[in-house]
Amino acid sequence: MSYIMITAHSGCEGILPDSLDAVKKGIELKADAVEVDVQLDKNGTLYLSHDEKEDPSKAETLENVFRIIAENNICVNCDLKNPDTLFPLLKLADKYGIPKQKLILSGNIKYAVLESNPDIAKRSRVFQHITNEVFANRNTDASFYESDKAMLMENAKRISNLFKHLGAECINICFDRVDHEIIELYNSFGIKMSLWTVNKPDMQRQFLNENIMNITTLRPSTALQIRNEIK
Repeated sequence: MSYIMITAHSGCEGILPDSLDAVKKGIELKADAVEVDVQLDKNGTLYLSHDEKEDPSKAETLENVFRIIAENNICVNCDLKNPDTLFPLLKLADKYGIPKQKLILSGNIKYAVLESNPDIAKRSRVFQHITNEVFANRNTDASFYESDKAMLMENAKRISNLFKHLGAECINICFDRVDHEIIELYNSFGIKMSLWTVNKPDMQRQFLNENIMNITTLRPSTALQIRNEIK
């Protein structure tokens, strides 16, 4: 089994979400990555928030996060809440010298943008969600729901090939939508999974024994302890 990353979810261990304190907590715990939610205000400033704010002036900025990330041995998973944040974020990462291996992108990233801009996957690690865009070029009325195991299994090869074509490093998906059978099926097609948000110790142990890329959790301290026990 390969090394499984542990990402400290924004607001981990009861710390205020989307704050510098939450980032520092992930660093203190020696998690592999910290997650932040990223928005873009009307002035072009990238700020931390799960939901768009009418007045983001008091929100923490991504620039301050990147200052910390640049000085520490930890990755940052930027959960893009709006697709417009993508290119300003990459520009800011370049400003602070955040290398590809430390910069993870997830959230609202359009497949078409990845396909037409292959440099995105060369510049960052893309943890891509499965969306209805999978069926964009098919003559079908089917809606895709990640929670539908049959849909996940029936389209495994197609989704895996698409994601590899787009340069995605893995599939980012909620843990309760997958099981061992689905994980192994996608592995057989050459694509791993990143699971969110795995908080209960029994579920952490279960998935840390699977062949996956990452688990994101509000309880990284427990996950790190379990991973050490498994070693």
